[in-house]
Amino acid sequence: MLSFGGLLPETLPAAVFAEQEDGTAAEQYSYDEETATLTLSGEISMMEISAFVRDVTNPVRHIVAAEGTVFPENASWLFDSTKAQGSLFAELETADFSKADTSKTTNMAGMFHDCLKLKKVDLSGFDTSNVID
Repeated sequence: MLSFGGLLPETLPAAVFAEQEDGTAAEQYSYDEETATLTLSGEISMMEISAFVRDVTNPVRHIVAAEGTVFPENASWLFDSTKAQGSLFAELETADFSKADTSKTTNMAGMFHDCLKLKKVDLSGFDTSNVID
């Protein structure tokens, strides 16, 4: 499993970690090479996801949002797989966002742009009451 983080480590990749209120680090993004699954947790950002996935050698085929995952206000193009974005999610097949908090998200335009292999997306937990685009 690969991870990468803001507080840790000096060499990448290891895991994405985010500082919690108590000063400890919590894993934010992790990638399981065997299942090709990217797991999200905590507050996520497009820049951090892009930086993390670029260090992954195998394609991301599945994404899971763990309990407590918070999508950004602007989630547009978050999982875009065009060549301009490095085709980070070109092999994406499934996404489970049933536990994601999208209550503060206002823009979801193009969130899965060019994810041509995407077959199944669970958006059952999405709160789109504030989405305007």
